[in-house]
Amino acid sequence: MFTSCQSDRISSEEYLVINKAIGHILQPYGIVAFDNTKEFNDIVKNNGINPSHMSQEDLKKLNEIVSMRRGYEFAIEDTLAETDTKSGKYTYDLRSDSIVPIKEKISKTVMDSAMLRFPENYIRVKTIRNPETFLGKIKLERVIFDESKEKALVFYTKCKKMENKECMFNTISLIKKHNEWYIRH
Repeated sequence: MFTSCQSDRISSEEYLVINKAIGHILQPYGIVAFDNTKEFNDIVKNNGINPSHMSQEDLKKLNEIVSMRRGYEFAIEDTLAETDTKSGKYTYDLRSDSIVPIKEKISKTVMDSAMLRFPENYIRVKTIRNPETFLGKIKLERVIFDESKEKALVFYTKCKKMENKECMFNTISLIKKHNEWYIRH
């Protein structure tokens, strides 16, 4: 008796979703913490940002400037964990996003690092070099695609420590419009 050990390969579409999810997970949303008010005042003054009426674009610009100055660090596991939509932990997300999965179970597999894209000035590390700029360690599960291939879910874990401590679990919902993946809020 022969059994197939062939794993589900990561498609280019799955890498697009993974990369979009990673960018979303790593973004420090809202106003980033500043060591002093001088740094904040310099950034807003030199970039035409009104600190009392900041738009989403202003916040994004602020985050980009700070990330260039600080060089945020993060870690990510190379293996995408198995996804089993019948396990129950996806029930709410699948229902709320009206997703009918193409596959119920997708086996774990190792990502090709060359296919991963990270936000500019974010550094992938194996050990924390600077705890103040470490954003966390990420572990992703395989992407759940809808039968239409226009919706996707990514379940992930993000830990504050390399030792998988102080972790949060979350799901990212994505939708494809005009051949581009977007985070659904």
